[in-house]
Amino acid sequence: MVIALVLTVAALLSASAPDAKAHRTAPPSGLTTYGQAVWNLDALLHDTFGNQKVWLNARSSYPRTPANFSTDVIDLASSRIVVYTFAKAHGSAFTLVRPNPKPRPDIGASGWNTPLTVRDSYISCGNGKWLYEHGGEAYANWWVGCLKSR
Repeated sequence: MVIALVLTVAALLSASAPDAKAHRTAPPSGLTTYGQAVWNLDALLHDTFGNQKVWLNARSSYPRTPANFSTDVIDLASSRIVVYTFAKAHGSAFTLVRPNPKPRPDIGASGWNTPLTVRDSYISCGNGKWLYEHGGEAYANWWVGCLKSR
């Protein structure tokens, strides 16, 4: 009798628990490569932090070290608030990894590309590519994209 009661309660709890797959969304059709990177980043941040306020923190040796997404603020000179492009994105194709060796920044005369991290884990796009942000010349707005580490 006790076993039957435990099994019934367990079945009811599992039926009422939210299904993680039900919260997954698909990126809108027709996105550019850049749009897909932004959607997957927004989904990864939503999946990781939920509804918390998220900051992108640059460290003192930035851009030679990655900027890191977290819920902590370093200070207003080093931290940027995240404003989502896709408010309901979930189920990112990106994954968080602590690779060895770590992806390296690429710093040149006309700008730089530096890998991004979430809670100090690197963002893998798959196929040996990592999520980088670009700064300097070339793009008028903030740019993120998947690149191979040099």
